[in-house]
Amino acid sequence: MTGANITAIGLVLDIVGAVLLWQFIVEINFADKADYLKGNATLILADPTPEEIQKYKRNIFVSRAAIVFLVLGFILQLIGNYLP
Repeated sequence: MTGANITAIGLVLDIVGAVLLWQFIVEINFADKADYLKGNATLILADPTPEEIQKYKRNIFVSRAAIVFLVLGFILQLIGNYLP
């Protein structure tokens, strides 16, 4: 396998990781954004449903996997630069 192939695989892993992060990054939103920016937000926390807990856990898992894809992609690109 040539350095160019390894670099290309690394680039693909980076793209996959970036898309996964963009799609599944865990956003914890407890306040209305408009009120929050005005300084009028109140914090209301309700008990999560089992479905919400599973979705949250899945989002965390996918976000961590995306970071692994990004790191592996960068490492492969770095290795590919030094192979003939």
